[in-house]
Amino acid sequence: MMAVLLANFQHKLVGDTEPGELFRIRFRTGFAICVNIEPANGGLVRLAVLQGTDIRHPTFLSSEAAKPCMSYGTAWAIEPTIGDESFPATECGNMATLYIGNELAALRLDPPTAASDFDCFHIDLVNGGSVELNGAFVPSARWKIWAVEDDRNRPGAKPIVEFGEPAAA
Repeated sequence: MMAVLLANFQHKLVGDTEPGELFRIRFRTGFAICVNIEPANGGLVRLAVLQGTDIRHPTFLSSEAAKPCMSYGTAWAIEPTIGDESFPATECGNMATLYIGNELAALRLDPPTAASDFDCFHIDLVNGGSVELNGAFVPSARWKIWAVEDDRNRPGAKPIVEFGEPAAA
């Protein structure tokens, strides 16, 4: 009988990831959890940087395609938590808040230095790529990303990304 390795990641280069793929890279003095948004000019890949060392808010950057990463793939799961802020709204301006619509979960990305209503854009974490937000959405200030959906129910499993404060008891 052979041992079973329960690793839900694989080693890749950033340039070998697909739009919508979740992965971890070395970043500054630590790491960052990223999503491939789209290919960029000059052999670069445009990334959404969700969390990591020295990351103050969800942001974006262009990475060299040859940079190594640890990929979680594209079958990861988003788990929003409905809170007091969760009501249909048409304004989507809060950083680190997930905006849930029909078949999409949009996240605002701001420049690395600071929030900017002029330089920000939204990405769709479900379908990949950048999106224009039109219509009504339900905001969720608390949300998690799991490597795979089954991890939510596995004892001791922790999400890869977690935003927002836990609800008061």
